[in-house]
Amino acid sequence: KDENGNEITTYTLIIFGDVNGDGTVTATDANIIANATVGGTIDGDAYNYAADTNGDAAVTATDANIVTNTTVGGEITVNPYEK
Repeated sequence: KDENGNEITTYTLIIFGDVNGDGTVTATDANIIANATVGGTIDGDAYNYAADTNGDAAVTATDANIVTNTTVGGEITVNPYEK
């Protein structure tokens, strides 16, 4: 914000795998991603971006598997969009 309190810009924090926006990667996120692969939807561009955990530009069962693995101790360790 500027000195008058006017918003200048906003930022969106992406947590890969967190598609419901609660700040954690859980089985709920994996289920949302799995549902999206069979015709369900993920609300919002940022959440769709977060769902693509392997960076192949598609939300697939592989992404759901990556998130599921994260819930049992695995990690999403690389930003797939980093160049």
